[in-house]
Amino acid sequence: MNLSILKNKLTYLYVLVAIVLAIGVTVENKFAISFTRPTLLPILILIYWFSSKKRDVYYLVALIFAAISNIVLMFEADQFLLYAVLFFLFFRFLTFILVIKYTIKIRLLPIMLGTMPFLAILFYCILLTEMNLGDNFFPSVFNAILISMMAGIAVSNYYFEEDLKNTLLLISTILFTVLIFVFVIENFYMEILVFQTIRTICFSIGHYLFFKYIILAEKSNND
Repeated sequence: MNLSILKNKLTYLYVLVAIVLAIGVTVENKFAISFTRPTLLPILILIYWFSSKKRDVYYLVALIFAAISNIVLMFEADQFLLYAVLFFLFFRFLTFILVIKYTIKIRLLPIMLGTMPFLAILFYCILLTEMNLGDNFFPSVFNAILISMMAGIAVSNYYFEEDLKNTLLLISTILFTVLIFVFVIENFYMEILVFQTIRTICFSIGHYLFFKYIILAEKSNND
C-alpha cells in the first residue's frame, strides 16, 4: 500500500475514533469509551511512525506515557487517578524537552511574559481545589509549571516567527491548558458531564496538532 494512502487512512481512523469517543463520553456509553479511548493514541503513534523520517524517541516515549495515562483514567479508584496524573506528567516533561529542542532561539523575557498568564490561571485552579487534590497536589503543580512554560515558549515563538509550525504549537498548548484546567475542576471540584466532552475534544485535537508541529519542526531542523 502507498505510504501516503496509509497515512491518510490512519488519519481518517484517528478522526473517527476521536468523534466516537467524544460522543461516547457525552452520552455515557461505556462500550464506546472502552473501545475508543485505549486505541486513540496508539493510532497517532502509527501516524507519526509512517509520517516521520526521524522518528524521535522522545516523542514516541511521550506518546506511550500519554496513552498509558489515558487508559489508567478508565479505572475509577483514586489511586489510579494519581497514576494517570503521573504518567501524563512524564508525557508533559518529554514534550517540554522536545519544544526546547526545536526552538531556534530561547528568548527569556518574552517567554517569562508569555508564561505568566497561563501560570496564573492554572495556579488559581490548583488553589481552588487544593483541599481535594491530596497526593495529586505536587504532580498538578509540576504539570502546571511545565505546560505554562511551554505556553510561554509557544507565545514567544509565535510572536517572533509567525508560521504554521509555531501556530500549531500555540493552539495545541492552549488546548492542553484548557484540558488540565477542566480536568482538575472536574475531578476535584465539581463534576459536570459536558466537562468530559470538552476534555475529549481538547485531548484529541491538541495531540494531533502537536504531532503536526513535531513533523514540521523535524523538517525545519533537517533543512
